[in-house]
Amino acid sequence: MQPTQRDLPGEPDDVESGAAPPLPSLQSNFRHGGGITGEWWSDLDRAWWGEVHGKARALVVRARRAREREAHASARARDPGIDPQLALGWGRVATAQRERVARLEARARSLAESREERVGTCGNSAMTVSCKCGPRRVVVGCGQRWLCDACRSRYYQTIRRVSLRSWRTRWQERHDQWRAAGRRAGSAWRYYFIRLSVAHSGDVGADRERILRGWTEAREWIWRAIGREHPYYLDVNATTGRRKQGASFPFQLTWEATAGTDGLGHVHAHVVVLWPWFDWQGLHRVWVQATEDQSNHVRIEAVRAGSGAQTEHARARDAVVAVADYVAKYASKGVTLETFDGALAGRTLAAFYCKRVVSASRGFLFYEPCRCRECGCAFDLREPPEARRVALAQMSRRIAAAPRASPYEWPAPVLRMGDVSRVFGARDAV
Repeated sequence: MQPTQRDLPGEPDDVESGAAPPLPSLQSNFRHGGGITGEWWSDLDRAWWGEVHGKARALVVRARRAREREAHASARARDPGIDPQLALGWGRVATAQRERVARLEARARSLAESREERVGTCGNSAMTVSCKCGPRRVVVGCGQRWLCDACRSRYYQTIRRVSLRSWRTRWQERHDQWRAAGRRAGSAWRYYFIRLSVAHSGDVGADRERILRGWTEAREWIWRAIGREHPYYLDVNATTGRRKQGASFPFQLTWEATAGTDGLGHVHAHVVVLWPWFDWQGLHRVWVQATEDQSNHVRIEAVRAGSGAQTEHARARDAVVAVADYVAKYASKGVTLETFDGALAGRTLAAFYCKRVVSASRGFLFYEPCRCRECGCAFDLREPPEARRVALAQMSRRIAAAPRASPYEWPAPVLRMGDVSRVFGARDAV
């Protein structure tokens, strides 16, 4: 886990192209729970736990099995009749399993934690990083960037900075490729915005998976279509040196979730692509088939930013800034009070748990380690963030006092005591 530049004290808010724009359209009407009723948070926590209960139970089972392996390895390492080299190996196995238990139990506790309490602890935790200048304490956020304004703004700056660097590099590569092909008319690489959506099924997670499968099949068709229209862009097999049947293209995909007109949850994807001209009429047919007739078209729009610039590089510079702003906006938009009720917000957050909010083509993103401005060295993590779980007992009492009963017994008091195997009872812990 590497701290980002936004996490370090004294680091400016600027990015490569200058100061990042403000986020007036992304600010919600609540900050760390202010303005939201307790019932809204109670509904969110109840829906969240109902969706992730099975995942937390699986983590508890895996932690218990890892603990048994750790006990066996420790016993073997302490055996006086064993070879010293084997004892050392068993000791390493025991250490690895002990760390695995800690990670699994920490994930289970994180799932069982109230989202309200998690957001409320933003900025109250810190970690220790070090460089040649010495160690320093760095304040960290809660990580709930779809609920917390502070973490959302920080993530906006981070993904915008990474997108700017990545798109500039990829555009230069494709521009050089176009020049090597003789600057053919219609073969120049240009930016396009794509919006992918399907009909509401009432299950945000199922809709997300359907869109993802459809985009995977559509990418295969686009790859071959570009290869047919522009054979000089065909990919080359690194092992055999032979040309493949298609031409790859860089893209960046991000997800957005809204309540929808029916209130069932509307998840859709925003994609930024860089490709040359080709006949994409067949793309709509492929998309409809890939989504099993749950969508009837693909919305494609050319990026108009930079069209008034005088030089080619000026147009590319303006276009890449528009693209980075576009990706960062939807990657950090989050769950808004105006349209989401608590139950829908909880189901939406659960549907995106351990899922990528921003995806990209292979090798597209360029992440750089955060470096100290004084010595130029990358920061090393010396101490993980402090525990963020505060006042879990208060959340448990609020759930118990809610008008509707929770679908499962909320495990916060048990988890606070550290015995995660008691959360689901003896039957589920074996």
